[in-house]
Amino acid sequence: MSEVLAQKRISSFSFFISGLFFAGIISTALQGTFHNYLNDIFGIGAEARGALEFPRELPGLLTTFIISAIIFVGEVNILGISIMIAGLGLLGLGVLSPTYTSMIMFMILWSLGSHLHMTIIEPVALGYAEERNRGHVLGKMNSMRSMGIIAGTLLIWIFMGKFHATYKTLYIGAFFISIIAGILYLMQKKKTRSNGQSRFKFVLKKKYSRFYFLAALFGVRKQLFLVFGPWLLIKMYDRKAADLAQLLLIAAVIGVFLKPYLGKLIDKFGERKILIADSIFIIILSALYAASPRFLSPAAAIPVLSACFILDELLFSLRTARTTYLSKILEEQEDLTPTLAMGISIEHVISMTAPLGAGIIWAVYGYYWVFAIAAVVAVFSGLAASGIVIRNS
Repeated sequence: MSEVLAQKRISSFSFFISGLFFAGIISTALQGTFHNYLNDIFGIGAEARGALEFPRELPGLLTTFIISAIIFVGEVNILGISIMIAGLGLLGLGVLSPTYTSMIMFMILWSLGSHLHMTIIEPVALGYAEERNRGHVLGKMNSMRSMGIIAGTLLIWIFMGKFHATYKTLYIGAFFISIIAGILYLMQKKKTRSNGQSRFKFVLKKKYSRFYFLAALFGVRKQLFLVFGPWLLIKMYDRKAADLAQLLLIAAVIGVFLKPYLGKLIDKFGERKILIADSIFIIILSALYAASPRFLSPAAAIPVLSACFILDELLFSLRTARTTYLSKILEEQEDLTPTLAMGISIEHVISMTAPLGAGIIWAVYGYYWVFAIAAVVAVFSGLAASGIVIRNS
């Protein structure tokens, strides 16, 4: 009987991992092209680009309320539906967005699906993990996502770089891939922690305050690098969508092998040391982003900034250390998904406003001050991580 259950678990995990692969393609379809899409179609500047993050990140702010209200349908079902919602947003961006206003509407729809997916994916993955290997399982999850990114970036590079496909063609294709990802997610047979729950669950506890604070700091760090790292390459060095896709491809290829190892490092050394190390790397990246255009020739600056972009993509996977930290200090297991949702909402309170301010700072004082702020945030993140204490029960 136990062998049958084990076989079903393996089969269910296969559907989960396969869905994650196609979800990685969906993520790349927008992440790898959206900066260029805005630049090519609407011709916006740094200040407007920063302001656009407010509506884009609005669904992230509302994540905790949305998840709490619909969690009764089960985490697996939310996972499948969320990636299809993201696909609908991409379809709208490709087909139904002739104006700036309609573009914002479909961007918000894509963002809603993406943030629901982002919140639910780790609790579902942890359902397949044992206490001793949580970091490793999340690392394998990130590795499979990297494989999806490889496929997505290759598609962008080939069709847009070689065959000059339009954004419309790319986003329509991504919509159909999102349907495949959603179906694979929904084919999982495992029971989730939330299946059968029908009550509204809202979690905000003092015990999790350090997790919330780390989430808020990550919100600043994430948006400054996610928005203004590639924006620096686009605006100062005229990098195209195919160029950024190549960088994402390199990061993804490295990530396939590196991310499971990073997960093992979390299990081996603990969240405190890993998050401190992450903060140190971010300080170094901030310095390189700020200094390279000022002190290096374009021929030298482009490779350095490209390397920064790649390393930053890889470091994003260390956010799982916050998840494993939370999983070890839970008062009750049912707190996991709502608390992760709360963390994302707190993260987005900050990330909605940080790019707007950073865009103004870029326009008035210069791009390097944006990355100076990122370095300061990294210092505070390291200090917060240094206070992590996990007591074994």
